[in-house]
Amino acid sequence: MSHHHHELLKKVGIGLLTEEAITLAEAFVCKIYKLQRTQSVDKGRQLLFAKTGKPEALPPTRNDLRFPLYRVHYQTMVWRQANCPLPDLPSPTEMGWKRTDSGLQPILTSLPPVADSCLDIVSCVCKTSCSTRLCNCKKSNMKCTLMCKCQTVDHACMNAL
Repeated sequence: MSHHHHELLKKVGIGLLTEEAITLAEAFVCKIYKLQRTQSVDKGRQLLFAKTGKPEALPPTRNDLRFPLYRVHYQTMVWRQANCPLPDLPSPTEMGWKRTDSGLQPILTSLPPVADSCLDIVSCVCKTSCSTRLCNCKKSNMKCTLMCKCQTVDHACMNAL
């Protein structure tokens, strides 16, 4: 990883966590996962799943990245204000935690998990234009999606959405 990628995190811990800071942090996570063709973790998940088929190897969704990023932002704010007797900090419940009877608990996600049936989605492994019925998608009268191998190679799919 290049030594310049840390620049993508320069807004973390300063003021409000803006959409710009979240987008930059998302690009940083894409660098960690060696996603050269995108700076979107959601698009990167699709590309990696199409390539590997391993859900455990995927980066978090953009939605799920927000929660640890809020907590990192909050902790960085604490460190940046360590010399202040009364630091100006937001409520932890606005920064990726929820209050429970046993104290603060991190929020891990706000989305439901993917159903197991989604793992059985029809997809193709074509390395050409998907123009014949040799393509699993075309044979099933479906359009190729980002889950298909044809979307990871550099050619024009004739059966894409």
